[in-house]
Amino acid sequence: MASRDRDIGDEVLRLGIAVLAATLVPVVASYCVFFAGFSGPMYFLVGSIFSGAIVIFLGLPVYGLLYKFNLLRWWAVLAAGFATGALLMLALSTLEGTYMYQAKLAMMAIFGALGSLSALTLWLAHRALLRQSGVSVQ
Repeated sequence: MASRDRDIGDEVLRLGIAVLAATLVPVVASYCVFFAGFSGPMYFLVGSIFSGAIVIFLGLPVYGLLYKFNLLRWWAVLAAGFATGALLMLALSTLEGTYMYQAKLAMMAIFGALGSLSALTLWLAHRALLRQSGVSVQ
């Protein structure tokens, strides 16, 4: 029983580290591409909170579904990340009520790309941590 508890604890730790990486990588990437030199530390704080909430409440359930259906492959993770990011932006822009469709499409593409980056980071970090601990991965 103690071995099983330790295994579960190890998996939670590995997944937690992967979630942290998946939270921070898109924040740093978007800052470097879009906001370099503007807002500094405040962008990282707000962006990390927003990104972390998305990864935890949307990314982990999607990751769990991919795992359940044995689809944890790089291409499936990229597609799921893009779809999650783009659909999130669509939902947020619909709530806002703007009707500038080109701007919506551009923001959906940007959020989709950031979602793909985050999802791929989660997958790669989780795989690397599993391999490092001696667990066989596909």
